[in-house]
Amino acid sequence: MRVTRIVPLAGAVLGVAFGATACGSPTGANTITLTQAEVAEVFAEMSAPLDSTGAFLSQMPAGAFVPARAAGSITNAASSIDVSADCSAGGTVSVSGSANPTTSGASFDLTETATSCQTAHFTVGGSVKVTGSVTLGQSSSSFDENIKGSFTITRLSDNTSGNCAIDFSVNGSFSGTSSSVTAQGTICGGNASTVVTN
Repeated sequence: MRVTRIVPLAGAVLGVAFGATACGSPTGANTITLTQAEVAEVFAEMSAPLDSTGAFLSQMPAGAFVPARAAGSITNAASSIDVSADCSAGGTVSVSGSANPTTSGASFDLTETATSCQTAHFTVGGSVKVTGSVTLGQSSSSFDENIKGSFTITRLSDNTSGNCAIDFSVNGSFSGTSSSVTAQGTICGGNASTVVTN
């Protein structure tokens, strides 16, 4: 099993979960309203600089998650992560924190920070904390991830700006040919709760 890019993976999970539900109504006066496609797009575009520099996380033996070819430093494969990349039109996006392997998986505690990160369609500032774990077994595996924080997002097409608060968790289990993923919480004021089973 190969796990690439915990934070970009978080963005993809956010986009899929939000895309599977209704956008909902903003809960705050200064909450930006984004379509389902825009939620997926903002997180994909914000994570792209980390991909383009090779700053992604890959699974190593014993479940260790470490950045490979990152524009930053790794002080210990089992502890500190600090990667940063320039966004396509200015600003930066960075990931810092720790990823700690066990004999059967890993846990992680990361912060993704966007500093005036301008992409093709958005300018993003703020940060989210991403915590969780992955457990790998012979016949089954599971994961849990919690994302909490806030971004200020400006949509460049109409210069609309507002806050996007995120309080979201997702967990899943996989065994043989069956799987179950449950997501719950809010993204940009919209309900992002869903359950997917196979």
